[in-house]
Amino acid sequence: MKRYILTAGWAPAAGNAFQKARADIETLALASGLEPLPLFAPQTAGGNRLKQLWLMLACLLDWVRVGVRVRRDSMILAQYPMYPVKGGVLMRRMIPLIQRWKQCKFVALVHDLDSLRGIDGASAQANDLHLLPCFHRLICHNEKMQAQLIRQGIPEHKLVILGLFDYLTDAGFSTPSLAASVNIAGNLLPEKSGYLYAIRENPPCMLHLYGNGYVPDEGNEAVQYHGAMPAQALPACLQGAFGLVWDGDSAQTCAGAFGEYLRYNNPHKASLYLAGGVPLVVWSGSALADIVRAEGIGIVIDSLAQLGDALNAVTMEQYTHMTYKAREMGTALRQGDHFRKALESVIQCIDVES
Repeated sequence: MKRYILTAGWAPAAGNAFQKARADIETLALASGLEPLPLFAPQTAGGNRLKQLWLMLACLLDWVRVGVRVRRDSMILAQYPMYPVKGGVLMRRMIPLIQRWKQCKFVALVHDLDSLRGIDGASAQANDLHLLPCFHRLICHNEKMQAQLIRQGIPEHKLVILGLFDYLTDAGFSTPSLAASVNIAGNLLPEKSGYLYAIRENPPCMLHLYGNGYVPDEGNEAVQYHGAMPAQALPACLQGAFGLVWDGDSAQTCAGAFGEYLRYNNPHKASLYLAGGVPLVVWSGSALADIVRAEGIGIVIDSLAQLGDALNAVTMEQYTHMTYKAREMGTALRQGDHFRKALESVIQCIDVES
């Protein structure tokens, strides 16, 4: 069975977690023997009507090329959401057509369900509901996301669980030490990370910040902003004792669309912290909470109001165990173990059905 992965023919913006996650999957897929099938249609037309027409034409040409090029009885891996998002109507027709024409199997690795976090509006909602069912198999994050997809009408037998995203890096591990301090990495804009601005006036611990969009607060010695660093290098640069995985505009709970989304996804920043050998602090309502408890890789809290006390209650013995387990899991993520196991499971299912 010939195996392919759909790749982006356009040059993506560098340095953010979104592109890091996709680039790592592509690297691992190619290393596993999948052949690249580039798609050249741009991500967006930016609201320009003329560019919208070109975008749809480019999208159509992409899918005609895919249909002509792929061999019969092959497997094609796609990273979802697929771009351009507004090309979903066309994709919903072309994917089943190519599957019938070439007797091939399309598989999607789900990075995000944007309809759950309110991104890309009606197009994302339509794609999550109508494009995802077109795939023969879906690789999703965890049991919570699996349950959500089943509620959306995806048959359970189509779903394979990935676990945490792998995080490829040649950077060394960081050397965390027990202290009342956390790392906060990612998009630091107030509209995305409102909780940060809610707690920094009276920080419960030392906050080490990494990323774009931070609005500085001069003179606050408990907040250290380290700037934006390349995703490849960041695991070795983490200075806090724990990695905080939180989202939304509230310090009391993970609120709003971004916060509620943590109930379903495994954020890439969790993989970043673990790739650095740093244990996690996560919200009790998140899908990650089950993993953290089961693997012993951090602390689970209900509210950021508990953060200071929770950190201060950790003993040296407990922290040594957490960092050992975090580095152990981080090593697996650096090696791409999670994706390889999920891909093997998908291939085995397809081989059995063939």
